Amino acid sequence: MKNTVNNVSIDVLIKNKSVQQFTKDNKYFIIGYENENFELILKNDNSFRVLAIIGIDGLNTIDGNQNTKDSPGFVIERYGKIHLKGYQINDNECASFKFVCKNKSYSTEKLAQSAQNGVISVDIYKEYEKSEPIIKEKEIRLLVGSKNK
Repeated sequence: MKNTVNNVSIDVLIKNKSVQQFTKDNKYFIIGYENENFELILKNDNSFRVLAIIGIDGLNTIDGNQNTKDSPGFVIERYGKIHLKGYQINDNECASFKFVCKNKSYSTEKLAQSAQNGVISVDIYKEYEKSEPIIKEKEIRLLVGSKNK
């Protein structure tokens, strides 16, 4: 499955192969079988960096809390990509993304009930660029004098 949001492509992989996607009523669907692991690849085709906030079943993939627009995300370099294999546990480990029944999902354990079960959400934000003045603080002295003829 390859979707593109703001020139960032989102691909879901199962066994290192891109998954076929189906569309109905402007919603995208994929088929996954119980206990099957999946991975995500996000590729930024922009000339600027982006922030990708990713949620699986309503949980943020970095901190495991409920995913919101203020959740932590991944900075993807210009023309760069990231490959996610699971929920981030620390800098070196992750817990695999896995298709499971709703009552066995990590989000059901953590949130009790989530309207986002079965949803992979990706919010993309352009990097904020602080505008710099063209001329930085500079002292300009005017010299006043007389013309000699």
